[in-house]
Amino acid sequence: MNYNPCNSLLTVLSDITESLPYCRVLSTILSEPNIPSVLKALGIKEIECSDKLSQIMPPLSMTRSLVLRGLSGDEITLRQGSQGGALIADLPLLHPPRIYRGPLYSYMRGILSKLANELGAEKPPLVADAFIPGIKRLCRPKLGCMPRRQYNYLDERISIETLYPRIVWPTILGWARVRLRSQEEFLSPFICVGRRDHYLNVLCVEERCRFSISQEGVIRVIEGDAIYSQGTRCNKTKLYIDYLIGNSYSEEFEVKRPALWSPTLAIPLGASKTGNMLELCIWNPYTFPKLHEVVIEDYRIQNAYVHSSIDEWEQLEPNYNRVNVGIPGLGLARLRLVLRKLPPLLRKR
Repeated sequence: MNYNPCNSLLTVLSDITESLPYCRVLSTILSEPNIPSVLKALGIKEIECSDKLSQIMPPLSMTRSLVLRGLSGDEITLRQGSQGGALIADLPLLHPPRIYRGPLYSYMRGILSKLANELGAEKPPLVADAFIPGIKRLCRPKLGCMPRRQYNYLDERISIETLYPRIVWPTILGWARVRLRSQEEFLSPFICVGRRDHYLNVLCVEERCRFSISQEGVIRVIEGDAIYSQGTRCNKTKLYIDYLIGNSYSEEFEVKRPALWSPTLAIPLGASKTGNMLELCIWNPYTFPKLHEVVIEDYRIQNAYVHSSIDEWEQLEPNYNRVNVGIPGLGLARLRLVLRKLPPLLRKR
C-alpha cells in the first residue's frame, strides 16, 4: 500500500493489518460496523477470503461474491466465488465487540503534535470545539475557553432506572447499538445508556473505562474514571469529539490562533507535509453527510484536492486559507493542500 495520511490508522487495525488484503481475522472485519471506510481510505477495495466465508455463511460458499457496506456507505468486496451476482450486506454481520479497538485519544494527541510540528506552531492546535475535562472548560478555536459544567463526576455506580436499556457504544469510527437483556461489560471510551427521550452520556477521562451494566439500567465503573451528562438522546458525535479532542490536551495548547482548525468539527486523523504540500486524513464524526470547512492559519491555500472514490484527485476551490470538502456520514476523506506561507506582516497577531 502506498503511503497516504490515513495510513497512521493502521495502528488501530493492528490485529488484521498483517493479513491484509487477506482476511485471516474475518471476525474483526465482519463485526466492525464502519470498517470499509478505513479500508477504502487505505486504498483497499477488495479482500481475498478463500474459504473463510464458508465457515460463517455456508450457503454462499463458492457461489456468490459478497460486498460489505459500512455505516458511511463505503463498500469493500470479499472475493470467494465467481458464480452469480454479488450480494450486498450491511455491517455488522457479527456482534460488534464490547472492547473498543480505537483510535484512542493518545493516538489523537500524536496527530495534534505532528500538525503543530509540520505547520511550524509552538503548541498543538485546538482543531475543533470541545469540552476539555482536564481544565473543566469548553474551548472553541479563535474564541477561547470558558468554564462550563457539562458533565458530573460519576461515582462507583448510577442507575437510569430502565428495564432492558438501550446501549450505544463506539466502534472503529462508528457506533453500535443493542437492547440489553442481561448484565454485560464494555471496555469503552464512552457509552450511552437509556430509553426513549432519556439517556445518560458517560465519558471516560482515561483511554478506556470498564463499565458493567445490568438489565435494570445500573451502571458501574469497574476500571477508570468517568464523567456523565443527562439528556433526551445519546450525543454520539459530541462524546466522540470530547473524547478524541478534549482528552488529548493535557498541557498547553493553542486556542486563539490554532495552526489548523475546523468550524464544522471535522477531525484530522492523519497528517503529512512534504515541502509546501500538506495531506490530511479527515473524519466526519456526524452520521449524515456534511460539507466540512478546514482552516489553515499563517498560510494561503493555493490549490486543494480531495481523493475521490474512483481513485483520482478532484480539484476543490479554496478561499484564501479555507477549503470546503464534502464527506459522507462517518466517512473519511483524503485532502491534499498546496500551501504558501504568508509574509510576517500578514501573520502579525
